[in-house]
Amino acid sequence: MKVSILIIGTGSIAIRHVKNILKICSKNVDIHVFSKNSNRSKVFAKKYKINYLSNLSSFEINNKKFTHLIIASNTKSHSIYLKKFYKLIKNIYCEKPIPHDENFNFLKNISINKKINNNIKIGFQWRFNPTVKFVKKYVSKNIKNIYQIDLNIGQNLKQWRKNYNYKNLKYAGNSKFSGVHWELCHELDILNFIFSKKIQIKSVLNTSNRLSVKVIDIANTISNSTYEKIIFRISQNMLSPHLMHNIIIYSMKEILEFDLINNIYFIKKKSNV
Repeated sequence: MKVSILIIGTGSIAIRHVKNILKICSKNVDIHVFSKNSNRSKVFAKKYKINYLSNLSSFEINNKKFTHLIIASNTKSHSIYLKKFYKLIKNIYCEKPIPHDENFNFLKNISINKKINNNIKIGFQWRFNPTVKFVKKYVSKNIKNIYQIDLNIGQNLKQWRKNYNYKNLKYAGNSKFSGVHWELCHELDILNFIFSKKIQIKSVLNTSNRLSVKVIDIANTISNSTYEKIIFRISQNMLSPHLMHNIIIYSMKEILEFDLINNIYFIKKKSNV
C-alpha cells in the first residue's frame, strides 16, 4: 500500500523528516510539501524530488487523499494546523510544543480523536529513549525513598545550527514563541511521562543577553506542589559550553545521575553517616 504524506514546513526539521522518510520507504511513498511561501515549497520540492502543494484547501487535501500529515512549521502555527486537519487526515505527527489556543484545546480534543479513530502524536520523542524508560521504572519501584529529581539540559545556541548565523535563528527571535523554555521543553514531557500525571510548576525566566540576542536563554523551574513528597527541578539554558542532558535522582539510599547523551548512569551509594 502506498503512503501519501503531506509535510507542512520547509525548515531544518522538515528536511530531516523528508530525508528519513526517503531513506525508510522511498519506493512506496508519495510526499508533498507546503509552505506559505510558495517559492520555498517549489525550491524544497525540486531539491528533494518530491511534490508540493500551492494551497491547503479542503479540496486539495481530500483530492490527494493523504494518509499522513507532518506539521513541522513554526511553533505558533502548530495549533492552527492541528485544528484544521485533525478530522481530515488519519495519522498526524506534530512537532512540539503545542501553544495554548483558547479556540482549540488540543488536550480536550484527544477524547474526540479517539472517537473518530485518529492517530495524533506530538514530537516529544525523549519518552522513547531507553534511559528515560529505565528512569520511569526506577522511580516507580523506589518512589518512597526519593525526595528530589533534577532534570538539566543545556547547549550553547551558537552550536545549534553550524551552517547558520545563530542570531538569525527563530530560537533567537523576540516573539513569545521563542526562547529556551520553548525549544528545550522536552524535560516537562519527561516529567509527565515518568509520573503519568500533570505536575504543576513555577518558572523563573531570564534574558541574560550574554550571546547578544534578546531571548530567554535561561529557565529554572520548580514543582508548585509535591507528588509523593518529591520536589522536581528543571534547568534549561542556551549558554552551556558543552551539550549536557541529564536526570539526577536523590533518594535516601543513593544518588543516581543519568546521562541522556551517552545513555549511561552513575550511582553514589549511601555512605556510613
